[in-house]
Amino acid sequence: MLRALPGAIGKAGAEASYAVALPDGRAFALKIDDGGHRARPVVMSAALRRSGVHGLVIDELGRHELLGGGRPVGEVRATI
Repeated sequence: MLRALPGAIGKAGAEASYAVALPDGRAFALKIDDGGHRARPVVMSAALRRSGVHGLVIDELGRHELLGGGRPVGEVRATI
């Protein structure tokens, strides 16, 4: 995600916390309650999109497919 946002910096923390700062001064911080890491990029992508940051990578990270037996059975998505 950070490679797709020139000048942005980010820091992942314990228990699925994550912070991203953009070069224009906006910053975002999140914490996933269950501590699971798979929701972290999904929720951050949703927060960035909601604030007007768009791009292919942001859109791609906006959902996480869940597999069962090698087949898609669901997805993780943000409901911001």
